[in-house]
Amino acid sequence: MGITIHYGGQLRSEARMADLRSIALRWAKKWKCDVDEVDEPEYVYFRVRNDKLEEYKGPIKGFVLHPHPETETLAILIADDGYLQHFCKTQFAPPEAHIDVISFLREIEPHFTDFTVQDDGGYWELEDRDLLERRLGFLNRMIDKLAKAFPPDTTDRRDATPKSGDN
Repeated sequence: MGITIHYGGQLRSEARMADLRSIALRWAKKWKCDVDEVDEPEYVYFRVRNDKLEEYKGPIKGFVLHPHPETETLAILIADDGYLQHFCKTQFAPPEAHIDVISFLREIEPHFTDFTVQDDGGYWELEDRDLLERRLGFLNRMIDKLAKAFPPDTTDRRDATPKSGDN
């Protein structure tokens, strides 16, 4: 679990890819990152369509952005059937990074049909920064509590098994 934004939809047409790239280039300039182009002839991943888990095998095209050092990548990877489904975890980044990812998704939304976003931070639905900050704060406090309750084991883990000749 964590603050993650799940997104997906059906690309309206292949011609929209140029528009998506333009949007990505503009956001990459703001985020001071590259737009990593993806054009894989054989890509395999699992996706959910019509409430069913399916394995996709085939070509995929698109791009990947890096909105903030503390977020996961933001991938717009379109399968050969025009379907997009991905996620971006923003839990460890400042709220502005999460809000930027949502703003990016709002900008690309018109290029898709059936575009859906599930935002664990609640910002997509409500645009409530306070709620987003409370959710981020809560999860980070819980992670801190767990880290204190279960500190890393620093005991010496060298193999203490007697070697031949040691007995």
